[in-house]
Amino acid sequence: MSELTHTSQPDNEVETEIMELMNEQDRRRARKDPVFFVRHYLYTYDPRPEAYPHKIDFDPYGFQEDLIIELVAAIRSSTEEFYEKSRDMGVSWIVLAVILWFWLFEPGFQALIGTYLEDLMDNWAMDSLFGKLAFMIETIKDPLILPRGFKIDKHRTYASITNPENNNAILGKAPTKKFGRSGRYTVVLFDELGFWQWAKQAWAAASESTRCRIAVTTPPDEPSYAKQLRESGKIKVNTIGWRLHPDKDDAWYEAQKERKTDEEMLHEIDISWEYSKSAIVYPEARNLLFGKYPYDPNLPMYVSIDLGLDAIAVGWYQPVPNTHWWTLVGAYEKSDEAIEWFLPFWGYPIDNDQGFMYDEDDLAMIETTRRWKRGYFFGDPSGNQRHVEDPSKESAYARLKKKGINVQVNTVDNDFKTRRDAAKRFLVKLQVNDTPGTRWAVDCWRLAHYPKRREESNSTSGVTKPVHDYTSHHRTELEFMSVNYEKYPFDAEINNTASARKREYDPKTGRLLS
Repeated sequence: MSELTHTSQPDNEVETEIMELMNEQDRRRARKDPVFFVRHYLYTYDPRPEAYPHKIDFDPYGFQEDLIIELVAAIRSSTEEFYEKSRDMGVSWIVLAVILWFWLFEPGFQALIGTYLEDLMDNWAMDSLFGKLAFMIETIKDPLILPRGFKIDKHRTYASITNPENNNAILGKAPTKKFGRSGRYTVVLFDELGFWQWAKQAWAAASESTRCRIAVTTPPDEPSYAKQLRESGKIKVNTIGWRLHPDKDDAWYEAQKERKTDEEMLHEIDISWEYSKSAIVYPEARNLLFGKYPYDPNLPMYVSIDLGLDAIAVGWYQPVPNTHWWTLVGAYEKSDEAIEWFLPFWGYPIDNDQGFMYDEDDLAMIETTRRWKRGYFFGDPSGNQRHVEDPSKESAYARLKKKGINVQVNTVDNDFKTRRDAAKRFLVKLQVNDTPGTRWAVDCWRLAHYPKRREESNSTSGVTKPVHDYTSHHRTELEFMSVNYEKYPFDAEINNTASARKREYDPKTGRLLS
């Protein structure tokens, strides 16, 4: 930008005219060059005492310029990207500045943004996403670059900033399981995805409304879906480590080590996605063998179901003849559906009258499993209870029974410790047929974890139950399989070509009946 800028005071009419021509030239360049726009038109804000007076020229570092260019290219090409970062790298500010640039200059732009707490999405303060956007708009160095007719008190409302000139919008929503399910967006931003409670469901829901999902996160101190997404091979991963920052060197790093715990350094600075094995429920799952172990029609099938209030998980298992080994041949999970939604997976026709919706992945799995024998069904004893929301309605298992599916439950071995110990014994003799569904199930087993004990806690008792999160449904499906399958033994030496003989057991004692 020239020395005569919109911040200069002209001495005469000639200088005024020259300055306005130069300013207009700069505006035209800003519309085409996002790096120029950020550097010459925006301020950022640093609340730390040493940064007084806090409002700072937004002068991006080299790595931030690269990030701007990368983000613009990703949004324009509808490419989905994952940004893992060290803390305090200015990434959130950069991403929001890019979104603001699109909002100003690209007609037809619609953005949805969210973070792990609704309050941090928009609380009208500087620590929220919309607070940062509003700050950049209100302090913009040349107000003439803003949309004609734009008024901050009119066009900036809760979780919304609209552009009256081109009808562009930046919207926000709470981080629920249905985040992004409705609407159509140019880009959807998941800020700090590693800390979202319903990250998997929200990420999947947004796929229905955009082809460009952007995840930005520092690794959390507990296992999360973000790690699975990062390692899925289905998304471009960009690493923004502290060494890219010109103001951070080895001396800075050593100073951080003096004030942060080892775990904080591991995740917040070093961008590590590893977690303590002591907090993991099933470390045995890390050693599972994946391969081509497809369904065998000559072997019996064992189906395990977890009925969650928010999701249902199903695992299909078969024994390996003449060994003590078992195979997880298939697995699937679906959120916010009734148990009847799964009937086509077990050979029943899709009932269009029910109004159930099936996407391409669902239909592909149905095509795979509908020819499999139904086998023995195991599940949660709570599935026999009356309908949670409406006691007048039948339980899920009663409804399945009317369809010819009898779900066996074990009410004796149903405390978590017993289920966990049985699952640990089962995992060491399990191999996995390599499919997207089984990969997801095993990831859930690997990342199921106990709650983190607070440092100020004086409790000496052990943690008794894992955290209830996205890993819970496949974890408990595994546990129900583990405490039930031995009650329906398969004699591989005598009969490895026919279905196993069903043996009943007393649900009160758990003992086999002759």
